[in-house]
Amino acid sequence: PVAAPAEEAGMSSALAIQLDVPSRAEWLEQRRLGIGGSDIAGIVGMSRYESPLSVYLDKLGLVDPKPESFAMSLGRRLEPVILDLYREETGFVADDNRQLYRHPRFPFVVGTPDATAFTPEQERRVVECKAPGFRQADRWGDPGTDEIPDEYLCQVAWYMAISGLPRADVAALIGGRDFRVYTIERNLDLEAALLDAGARFWHDHVEKQVPPPLDGSDRAREYIEKLFPENRKPFRAATDTELQLALQLKDVLLQKELVEERE
Repeated sequence: PVAAPAEEAGMSSALAIQLDVPSRAEWLEQRRLGIGGSDIAGIVGMSRYESPLSVYLDKLGLVDPKPESFAMSLGRRLEPVILDLYREETGFVADDNRQLYRHPRFPFVVGTPDATAFTPEQERRVVECKAPGFRQADRWGDPGTDEIPDEYLCQVAWYMAISGLPRADVAALIGGRDFRVYTIERNLDLEAALLDAGARFWHDHVEKQVPPPLDGSDRAREYIEKLFPENRKPFRAATDTELQLALQLKDVLLQKELVEERE
């Protein structure tokens, strides 16, 4: 096991890489330096969007960066709105985050929480903002519980491992109308399991450049197409010599078939 004691994983001791209003390209490049919060669920098979292979290909730059979908872009643009709703709902002071943090003991563990909040008792929390559509509503439990989709549970557990903070709040605006806040307590057993899986993945695959098994994902198909590109050069007309050879080959093959039929 590679889990760090809580006192060794505080945000104050984490190494922060400052990104001044980073572009998406800069953010993606920094994330390639380690395993981020949105990667770990794919590595442990708890994500509907990523797999061990897709994370591996992304870290080594073996496929083109995944284009930002409309849903992803909308969710990113709604983060300030969701954070405002969170402040109103909880009364907590919450500041958005523009830093990429690295675990003090495990340099491959990185994360960019959406925000951090302070309760009236000065307890600090991780805050993640989500904007799932109505079709995802059945994956979310009652507000105030910790019943959130598995990939987001892994994500906030990863951020609590980096920060050492005892709780994380997930603020979700479901379908653009239903706002809910979920609170997740730090779970050291889950944290240890994720860190161990992340360490194995990083050392056994990324550092050694040994890909995980192929799967049926679009990223796997893209990878295979890059390894074995199709010949897309235009055909040219055969020369007279090539045409004669082709006709001779056709005649020989026909004679071979006739001989085999007689036998």
